[in-house]
Amino acid sequence: MKRTIHLFPEFSNIQNIEILRIQYDPLFKLILPHITLVFPFESTISTQALYEHIQWVLKDINPFLIKLHDFTGTFDQYIFLNVKKGNDQIIELHDRLYSGLLSNFRDFRFSFHPHLTIGKFRDEKMLVTALAKMSLDRTQFETEISKIYVTAINGLERTTEFIFNF
Repeated sequence: MKRTIHLFPEFSNIQNIEILRIQYDPLFKLILPHITLVFPFESTISTQALYEHIQWVLKDINPFLIKLHDFTGTFDQYIFLNVKKGNDQIIELHDRLYSGLLSNFRDFRFSFHPHLTIGKFRDEKMLVTALAKMSLDRTQFETEISKIYVTAINGLERTTEFIFNF
């Protein structure tokens, strides 16, 4: 079974993100706006073992505020909404989750930069055009983070395996 671990921020103005994702994100209908903590991985780890791992690594984590604003593009044609407050806490969650039971699933070829994906483009010209429009938007998105979601992935279907509150 494939799994992933996310934050699903509950912004009061999340509709502003959804308007952009409808236009630009091919995964819009498959998954809510999210920040990925553990990228999709294939495993036979039991739900109970995964829950206990998360409980152990997050035992002293408290709810924290995040603030996102400003958009950036990537070399592989994504647009991200950047985490400006709470970045260190999200990186800590990411690092802790990839310890112990999940340590073999971490890919050290890539740096982890917390973000919320807004869109994916076929070419650079489309990305630059969309990014130019978005760069005028100074909207900020702020909320408290107090839970993580473990999601099972089966083809295009995604189901919440469990939610862990901290």
